[in-house]
Amino acid sequence: MKIPKILNNWNDPVYLIDVNSLVIVDVNKKAIQELGYLREEFVGQHISLIKPLDTGYQKVIDNLVDDPNYSNIRSFHQRKDGSIFPVLINANVYSQGGKSFSLSIVQNIEQKIRSETNAEELGNRYETLYKISANGIVIIDKDARIISINPAMEKMCGYKEEEIKLKNLNVVFPLELSNNLYKKIGSKIKFPKRRAKDFPEAVIFKKNKKNVYVEVGLEHFLENEEDRIILSLTDNTKKNREEQVKLNALLKGVDDERERFSRELHDGVSQSLISIAMFSEKFVSRYSIDLSDKLVVMVKDAVAELKSISKNISPPNIKYFGAIESIKTLVINFSYQTGIKSECIVFEVDDGDLGSNALFVYRIIQEAINNISKHAKATSVQIQLVNIGNEKIRIMIEDDGVGFKYDRVRRKTQSFGLNNIEYRVKALKGNCTFDSSPQHGTTICIDFPKFK
Repeated sequence: MKIPKILNNWNDPVYLIDVNSLVIVDVNKKAIQELGYLREEFVGQHISLIKPLDTGYQKVIDNLVDDPNYSNIRSFHQRKDGSIFPVLINANVYSQGGKSFSLSIVQNIEQKIRSETNAEELGNRYETLYKISANGIVIIDKDARIISINPAMEKMCGYKEEEIKLKNLNVVFPLELSNNLYKKIGSKIKFPKRRAKDFPEAVIFKKNKKNVYVEVGLEHFLENEEDRIILSLTDNTKKNREEQVKLNALLKGVDDERERFSRELHDGVSQSLISIAMFSEKFVSRYSIDLSDKLVVMVKDAVAELKSISKNISPPNIKYFGAIESIKTLVINFSYQTGIKSECIVFEVDDGDLGSNALFVYRIIQEAINNISKHAKATSVQIQLVNIGNEKIRIMIEDDGVGFKYDRVRRKTQSFGLNNIEYRVKALKGNCTFDSSPQHGTTICIDFPKFK
């Protein structure tokens, strides 16, 4: 009785055993290499030669007699040098000449068990880090459903894991506040091996309806052949607060400098031009020179333009007239100066809702309509200042002009207008979107929290 030829060169050891006597009848080449015996040393020997630690093999044989499909039995084998290693046995029993034989294919699982042990130890370490990490950790599937969150994330968002498990990630990350994060997640699932070049900022919407600004690191992994994304969240509240203070100080410095520059234009250059105009008028009346008439007109036009510039760059009289009234006056003056039909709609927003942010709101609207007058070739503009609920206010600025490609303009380092708007939106702790395309006008939408 011999092992079939096809199994003689098999990658795993193969043993042919007499079921009744438990004597080894034949082995393949791999068994000889694996255990270190010659074929002659195998044949005729009891299986205890290779199984010294237990009698489990007899149990395997007994089971195989009752159920030929019995397989994947773990046991141990011993080499000629005495070293012992774990194995996985798959065997079939068949009869020939009135005798029963077991044809057993034996896989060395030493490396597999070592890997399982290492993986278990590594898993235990990761589980410990997962639990004690100061960073919030969220694990989601490819459909952005929450699989689990760690204790730090529970504290960060105010939810217990069981409250949001298997719910969509937008429970804690509203899409409109964390659009960049969702783009990164989609890219990570599509290109799992591509390393993230940056860590997008996002906003957590807590259970108590408050916002937490976070920085997100993300990585892809497989769990039971299923795609998973792990998000590691760093609370940026303190960092954002410090940046907010710096940004507010910077913008206040800019407005102070605008006021100083406006005064200098009015008190210095403007007064000098007025003096020149007065002198020119006297010169004309005395000598009756036509050229001087033209000079007087030019000087007066320059004075008027300087006064307009001075008025635009100096802070508005919000303190005296109120924010809402100042914004309405700004829009009326814009329409009068440019000839562009302009409308300002204010709905359920008062000066108290803007508070100390009023100047930022005024400057945003001023910058936007100045851009419209310079570039849009618009015939009409509508400005809305609306209470949209959830303690939020929306500024909507729409024109019917030529529009533009936002990405192309944004890449230009000289896009001061867009920069000025976005800086001030950040100072408001808001978010801003530009909806525009050539020949289809532009809509600027800005949402920001009420002043508290």
